[in-house]
Amino acid sequence: EAKETEIGYLPYPEDINLQDAEVSLKTLQQLLSVDLELWKEETANIRDFYQKFNGKVPPELMEELDGLEQRLSK
Repeated sequence: EAKETEIGYLPYPEDINLQDAEVSLKTLQQLLSVDLELWKEETANIRDFYQKFNGKVPPELMEELDGLEQRLSK
């Protein structure tokens, strides 16, 4: 099972075997959290990067970026 987030599906921290890992459950929970403001900044950076290609970015990539921005705005 996985948790649906704005950026896609993420595993539940409790479902990951940490037996031999040097990572605590609390750390894993932080790693698997979604910082919406940080992702909004990232999508703006991606859009700026795409603009450098003068409209030659595949439409599928633009559609994915548009969808991600919409999900982050909800």
